[in-house]
Amino acid sequence: MKWILNHLKTFAAIVVFGLTAIIIGVVMISSYTSYKNYEKTYYANDLEVRSVSAAAPKIVEINDKFKSQYKNSVKAEAAEYTTEGTITLNLELEEKSFADLDFYFNYAATENLLENMNIKVNDSLIEDDSIKLENEAAEDHHLVMSNFALPKGELKVEISGIKNKEMPEIKTIAVYTSAKVKFAA
Repeated sequence: MKWILNHLKTFAAIVVFGLTAIIIGVVMISSYTSYKNYEKTYYANDLEVRSVSAAAPKIVEINDKFKSQYKNSVKAEAAEYTTEGTITLNLELEEKSFADLDFYFNYAATENLLENMNIKVNDSLIEDDSIKLENEAAEDHHLVMSNFALPKGELKVEISGIKNKEMPEIKTIAVYTSAKVKFAA
C-alpha cells in the first residue's frame, strides 16, 4: 500500500492503461461481431433478391488462377454435352445458391470473347464487352463468371456459336455453388 501512495501517478497510469485496453478490446470485438452479422444479413438478402431475377454474374473475367470460395461443385467435359455445336449442361440446385462458373477454353487473340459465342445461364444471355484476349497464339484460359445468385431447382448452362464467328474450343465447365449441386436426371 505504501508503494501505491509513493507512486500514485504510476499506479494511476497503469490502471488507466489497463481500463483503456479493456474498453478498446470490447469495442473491437463488438464491432467485429456487428460487422459479421451485417455481412451475413447482406448476403442472405442479396441471394433472396437476385435469385428471383434474371441470372447475372457480378464479375466476368479471364482469370487463369481462379479459385472459387464455394465448396460444392460439378465439372463437365464439354464434349460429352455437345449436340450440333451447342453445349448444354443441365444441373439441379437443392436450394437457392450463389454460384461461380469456370469455362476452360482454348482461343487466340480477340477484342471481345463474348462476340464469338453466346453463353446463357437459365436462359439469360450473359453479355460483357470487356473480355479481351491479347495473346496471338491460341492458348488455354479460364473464363470466370462469378457470384451468380440462383434459385432452387434447375440450373441450365448453354453455350452456342454465333453465325460466321469462330467459337472458342470449350474443354470443361466447372460450376461451384454454395448449395448442393448435381447433374439433372
